[in-house]
Amino acid sequence: MERVLVVVHPGSACGSATYNLGRTEAQSARGELADELTRWDGGVVVVDGELSDELPYYPQLANAIDGALARAAAAGHLSVRIEGDDPDQVAVIEALAAEQNWKERGVTCAVTGAWFHPKDGSGCVGGVHKALLALGIGAEVSNHAVCIDPEEVE
Repeated sequence: MERVLVVVHPGSACGSATYNLGRTEAQSARGELADELTRWDGGVVVVDGELSDELPYYPQLANAIDGALARAAAAGHLSVRIEGDDPDQVAVIEALAAEQNWKERGVTCAVTGAWFHPKDGSGCVGGVHKALLALGIGAEVSNHAVCIDPEEVE
């Protein structure tokens, strides 16, 4: 069974995370996301948003993304980096899933990145997760997705 890690808006785990979570929690969240990318051994899709221009200032995360994409490509797995600003990330992943015949091929996805609201499943990560499920594609939200408490969102 082919597994794909879908990384949604990794740039939002940078300065936006520091602003919303505080420095310590944001560093921890970025570290967990980077560790997940470093350990991943399947296909990788990165859906960049407007804040991905911050990634060069966060080399641990940037290098983990680049490394995961390179390992996936070298192993013959899907290795794709595409643009999908909010709210376009859903349409972008739907189009890629259709183009790549994920449902027919039995591809399953782990969705990670930023943001995910654990109480109601919303946020960009949650939206991609729900879209994949609606397409009949097996998907789960990673335990390493960057979470924010919905009560803290204004």
